[in-house]
Amino acid sequence: MLQGTTRSGPVYEQSMRVRDPTSGETMRVRRMTIKLQVPTRDGDTELHILSNIPTARATAGQVARLYGKRWSIETAFFEITTTLSCEINTLGYPKAALFTFCLALLAYNAVSLIKAALRSEHGRKQVNDEVSGYYLSLEISRTYDGMMIAIPAPHWVLFRELSDQAFANVLRELAASVNLSKYQKHPRGPKKNTHFRQSRKKWTFARPITRAASGRHVFEANVNRFALLLQVHGAKPLNDLAQQASIRKR
Repeated sequence: MLQGTTRSGPVYEQSMRVRDPTSGETMRVRRMTIKLQVPTRDGDTELHILSNIPTARATAGQVARLYGKRWSIETAFFEITTTLSCEINTLGYPKAALFTFCLALLAYNAVSLIKAALRSEHGRKQVNDEVSGYYLSLEISRTYDGMMIAIPAPHWVLFRELSDQAFANVLRELAASVNLSKYQKHPRGPKKNTHFRQSRKKWTFARPITRAASGRHVFEANVNRFALLLQVHGAKPLNDLAQQASIRKR
């Protein structure tokens, strides 16, 4: 039954019972189904959410929207981990690891502010679909040291004294001149079924195959290479390999 809509699509709800196969106990749950307007990158057109939250506490639309926010949080932590290095394996002290994580959160807020400025000038859809947080972070890390040499710290004090509105205007003015193609995402395609196949090894030799005047094919190979070829193909070794470095086949 249709219960509402979200930005991703209409939301339907139905009652279900789930059963524990070990104890046999059952539980009544609600299943919310979101008919996605845009399929996922794996091609899914529906999203199912199971919940035991009573209807009196949250409608199907509210649950679906909350799940969307939860996914946004997971996406944020994924970006913090992969692009801002919030988890460094060599940090063995919990306080050091926590400090690094806090720095990564602060950096994420700064990158999010940059993305907001870009969205205001280039459009939400283009920035969300095309701009990579990884390349934005890479640009900052590469440019920062040289920028601080060219423009010493005292020259940045004026930004601290700007009002929120004035600072936002400066960010939008800078964002308008950004070439988004420098920070283009490279999304992967749909997942493919993995087929295991036997690898084929190709071996090449310095001496080519030649055709003699008599019409016979002559294949010249040195002893070591020919022995390797036999080993790969599982052939029986020759009794006198050293004397048969040249193989002739009519």
